[in-house]
Amino acid sequence: AELKKELVKSQSAHRKLVDAQSMGRIGHAELNMATQHIELSDEVSALFGLEPGSFDGHVETLLQMFHPDDQARFRRSRDVAMREEAELDIEYRFITPAGHVRWIHQICRPEFDKAGLAVSRISVMQDITKRKQAEQAMLESEQRYTALFKAAPLPMLVFNDDGDQYPFVAVNDAAVKEYGYSRDEFLQMNAFDLHPTGEFGRLRRWLGSTAT
Repeated sequence: AELKKELVKSQSAHRKLVDAQSMGRIGHAELNMATQHIELSDEVSALFGLEPGSFDGHVETLLQMFHPDDQARFRRSRDVAMREEAELDIEYRFITPAGHVRWIHQICRPEFDKAGLAVSRISVMQDITKRKQAEQAMLESEQRYTALFKAAPLPMLVFNDDGDQYPFVAVNDAAVKEYGYSRDEFLQMNAFDLHPTGEFGRLRRWLGSTAT
């Protein structure tokens, strides 16, 4: 009865682990150093768009699925990690058989036998495509904002409000033309440098700081 109870508990824990891996889009792989055969978990097979059991176990088969721009970088990093018997922590893109580009974060570390020889390398892989897409969208948004800011026909100046000096951190071309200072000169100035001393109190109040 106790054995049956432990078996049920073990099966339940295994299901929870599988569910967690599936929801987190995480899986694992193991490379046999002697045979160079790599075994993928069902979760990793799914990440690569492969049917469970369809992978031939050859490392080169997986590498051919890598995005062309990432293959050489991965090979270099992998070779160094294997030569130094070190951990590999890397992000890369691959292309599924259906043509979808996905991003993977892989952490791989060696496993040693009692004699201290590396006998395998264990990898944990996670699909980070959504995070990368969000980062790319943010980058593109920042680039659009920068282009609009630079091309705006009216003078625009951005200052840092952390403190009481309000130094300029960015200015557009119209501001450079309007005030006659170069961009480098502006970045050595603050908001008060464009106003006479008598207006400092009003300017501080307008900026939301405590009047001195």
